[in-house]
Amino acid sequence: MRSLTATQASRQFAALLDAVQQGESVAVARAGHRIAVVGPVNAPNGAALAVLMQRVLPDPGFGEVAELYRSVDAADAHSRQRQRVPGVERLLGRRAADAVVVPRQASNL
Repeated sequence: MRSLTATQASRQFAALLDAVQQGESVAVARAGHRIAVVGPVNAPNGAALAVLMQRVLPDPGFGEVAELYRSVDAADAHSRQRQRVPGVERLLGRRAADAVVVPRQASNL
């Protein structure tokens, strides 16, 4: 591993980065003490994720749970209705007031 002083690293920074880009690690010292090692970064390529995904098997019941959630969401959407709430348009503006959804149960309040 090559070693540079902090002053040398500062003056030759472009060359330092070129060396690192070529795969070399360079130690940087200040007052005779090593303060940093500049080296190439291991670029993630998805290999670790692929290994993890191979270790974790899919849950066989996931499809049933997903279908249950879809049906609950659909029922919830049908149980709501759009209503004008007095004063909301004045406070929020017409577009925001159009987005206000009030559950049927609360509409009688």
